[in-house]
Amino acid sequence: MKRGCAAAIAVSCLSGVLISIMIRLNASLAESIGILESSFMAHAVGALVGFFCVVYGAGLRRLRQVRGLPWSYPLIAGISGVIIVCVENMVIPQVGMVLGVGLFLIGNIVFATVADHFGWFGLSMHKFSLRRLMGVFMAIAGLFMVL
Repeated sequence: MKRGCAAAIAVSCLSGVLISIMIRLNASLAESIGILESSFMAHAVGALVGFFCVVYGAGLRRLRQVRGLPWSYPLIAGISGVIIVCVENMVIPQVGMVLGVGLFLIGNIVFATVADHFGWFGLSMHKFSLRRLMGVFMAIAGLFMVL
């Protein structure tokens, strides 16, 4: 394992916990005020927190580097965020956390495997392997086992 990898794994696991909490709270909010309204509130609060983190974290200099990226990156990222929150707000109350988050993760793993293989988005390529494909199938099988 590369140096710092254990910390990255721990932080990623913590992020997974936060995603599950966020999804459940957003879905509860959506049941109260509506799907689009809850998505707007979540993104408005996120934008406000992000703004303060950038301003007080001296990130303004780095923010200028966005000029070097394709214009579609922030646009697609923002639109995807709204779609994800709205879809999860609709799905979670109907199918529950395990299935909703599980399907979200399966879609994420399958797409990430393909994106890694082809090196999409300027990332280094990680080719398909039997081990990797077996992992994807095991994740899908695991989802069915917890239903």
